[in-house]
Amino acid sequence: MRNGIVADSLRSAGCPYRLIWGLNLPQLREIAAGIGHDRELALALRDNADLRESRLLSFLIFPPEDFTIDVARSWLSELNWSEDADLLCFALLKKAPFAAQIAAELCEADDRLRRYAGLRLWLAIASSAPQTALETARREAARPDALTSLASMLEAEATFHLEEDADR
Repeated sequence: MRNGIVADSLRSAGCPYRLIWGLNLPQLREIAAGIGHDRELALALRDNADLRESRLLSFLIFPPEDFTIDVARSWLSELNWSEDADLLCFALLKKAPFAAQIAAELCEADDRLRRYAGLRLWLAIASSAPQTALETARREAARPDALTSLASMLEAEATFHLEEDADR
């Protein structure tokens, strides 16, 4: 399934992995569906820090019921690329009962990648706490090194949910 064009594009965009096969998300999801949830395999794949697809696949096959706040914090502390943050947020974190707590922690970080992950997670869960999401977006927008595009997207999403709630 190697896709050299995607692999080369990722490499030229700064993807930090030593090995990149260039699989896209639908391909990874197809592979994950064939495997199912498998904690041990997910952890083994995650330990292969040299291969992009191993890390991404680990997020897709890790059992959500085993995804604790401690595992989340550990995995988040080792993020090294926005794609990892996106998939971790959308495959596992958004489903976790502690998602808002983790999003809030991430958005307070000095590190831009952690804040990126926090904002992406808030985008996924904004409907559950729109006022907090809105406040988070505004705090991010006020930072000197703000992730302005994400803050703007989150503000729009939170505002939409607040207006929707007001119309009910």
